[in-house]
Amino acid sequence: MKTIFTSILLFGILLFSAQNLQDTITLKRALVEKEGISYYVYDKNEACLFTKLNTTSQKEEIMLVCYGDLYETYLATDKKKIEKIALRDAIKNIDNPKKFEEIIALTDF
Repeated sequence: MKTIFTSILLFGILLFSAQNLQDTITLKRALVEKEGISYYVYDKNEACLFTKLNTTSQKEEIMLVCYGDLYETYLATDKKKIEKIALRDAIKNIDNPKKFEEIIALTDF
């Protein structure tokens, strides 16, 4: 019985920690359009993660590779078009939110 209680308590703490992580991490987000394709750039401490908008599902797909010209377009983006977004709000737009959150949380990219 004591083991079950401890397991439930640890599970609750992990859930709280994950929710707290989503609330405390803030990213910069910008829309970059290149050759008719919409990309989003998520910036955390001047390191970027890129996503590509899937026009069918209207969800963003994580890009595992960063292209230099796409990054240069992001750097040239008007700063007024860059918004701050909480991680919990950002993952609502991602086709694989768990993977996105893991990349953000487990690496200091």
